Amino acid sequence: MLREELPEHRSIEYTYRAVEGRIAFLEWAYEDENVRVRDGADSYLIENGKIVAQTIHYTVEKKEDMSLSVELRHLATQQRCARQTGAGTP
Repeated sequence: MLREELPEHRSIEYTYRAVEGRIAFLEWAYEDENVRVRDGADSYLIENGKIVAQTIHYTVEKKEDMSLSVELRHLATQQRCARQTGAGTP
């Protein structure tokens, strides 16, 4: 599933690592041309050198959605400024 959502398979950047006894926790980020993940988090339970339980959390943000959001905010700001200054009114 992760490989399907992060199709360019670029390297994940581990931003935080913690290991205490049998438990490990990783925070990570990922970015490619189309998507990014800023909140990746994995936890592991390790027994006898093997992972016996794992959790994972991440949110995939599509860059086209982010661009559209920025463009819409910019347009709304322009419209608000135009109303405040009376620009565009007869």
